[in-house]
Amino acid sequence: MKKLVEVPVKVETKVVDEEGGLITLLGKRVFFHCANYNYAGKLTGVNENQAELSEAEVVFETGPYATMSKGFKLSERVSSTGKLFVRFSAIEAYWELT
Repeated sequence: MKKLVEVPVKVETKVVDEEGGLITLLGKRVFFHCANYNYAGKLTGVNENQAELSEAEVVFETGPYATMSKGFKLSERVSSTGKLFVRFSAIEAYWELT
């Protein structure tokens, strides 16, 4: 009788430095789609826990994604400094606004 036998396979994993990620967007206008709110602004800082946005706004309603770079349907600038800090644990997706 023939039987299928599962044979464990050893997988080797390496950590390598590659170009990419949030740090490549420093100095650019970005959009953060987060768990509760959406945020947009110029990415001016990144550390191991959070990102800093200048000229930041909370985006309550984006409107069509295709036209987001021109403005949002409903958003509001934050604080008089315009700075906002977003924790990575809240970010679901992000992209550059061109």
